[in-house]
Amino acid sequence: RNDYAESIDGEERYMLCHRQELFADVFSAEFSEVSARIYGIKRQASDLMSRVCRANSSDNALSDLAVIEKEDRVSFEFLAESTANEVKEVLLRIERYEKIPDYVKQCVEIWQTWTNEYCAFKVSKKAAFEKKCKSKGVKAEVVKELFFEWNQIRYMIETMLFPIINYSVREGALDNQSQIEVILSIISRLESYKEDIDAFYEKKRISIYEEEDKRASSVVAEKLRCCQDLYDLTVVMLTDVMDIIEQCSELEDRVYISNWIMGIQKVFIEEIVQVLAFYKLLEECKVPLERIMEIMGISISPSQFGESKDKIKNSGNYLKEFLSEIIALFESTAYERIIRDDYVAREGNRIMS
Repeated sequence: RNDYAESIDGEERYMLCHRQELFADVFSAEFSEVSARIYGIKRQASDLMSRVCRANSSDNALSDLAVIEKEDRVSFEFLAESTANEVKEVLLRIERYEKIPDYVKQCVEIWQTWTNEYCAFKVSKKAAFEKKCKSKGVKAEVVKELFFEWNQIRYMIETMLFPIINYSVREGALDNQSQIEVILSIISRLESYKEDIDAFYEKKRISIYEEEDKRASSVVAEKLRCCQDLYDLTVVMLTDVMDIIEQCSELEDRVYISNWIMGIQKVFIEEIVQVLAFYKLLEECKVPLERIMEIMGISISPSQFGESKDKIKNSGNYLKEFLSEIIALFESTAYERIIRDDYVAREGNRIMS
């Protein structure tokens, strides 16, 4: 489909269309494309034979044949091997899907549901959020900023769907039903994570803005408190997913899925760094920032799976402690004027524009 609402912007439209194409390619198990390529090769071979026949019949047969002989073309052995591999790939895909027909159907249904829900998010949820903000007297430009912030997280979650499904249907991965249930459980947890993010923005995000808007010096604190709460939700989700991953019998699968899901964690750490960089406060926060970057550096390896999982589970409390230190620093007298002056300057520019 490409009949998306106007609220779906160019990048989002590209993501949704591209994801649709990827799903169509992965779950396509037909010989039509392979047959078309084989018939194309056959036509080229027929054209070549016709040229050879004409060259043989010409007065300059030797030179004409020499020209044809010197042309670049694939060897018969390589052509036969590549064609056989294409046919084999389709046959293996058909054989694979015959083993998991219900799961293939579920994957397509999941894709359709996620796409429809994201489109509804950009229309109905956006409208409801704007209405609620307006009723509370939140400025239009702030509403736009807050929804942009919300949408960035939802967009990021959407991009997580295809890689895990693509991994799960490849030949040799998660071959039995119990392993497939692991993927379905993880996707289900991602869906509830989306609901948690939505609930945060619908019920709590506006309150955080209102509380901190009373003090111009706390504009940074507002951003960091938001990051703090969102990361708490993220750590709970990561912990749940890591527990689900334990059901995978193969260590290779556990490591791949763990590193895949860790992509979400890194996004929130990067957001914190961007907030500090925007207010030119990276140097002042050097010590706590180094500890935050240690959390971002957590990766999963086969030999340290258990240890890395424990670090992820504990990272929420660590990050909350570090952010509390930074927030306290920003709210101190030493930084109050810096941040207030920046806030006033930005407000002045906004009003003038």
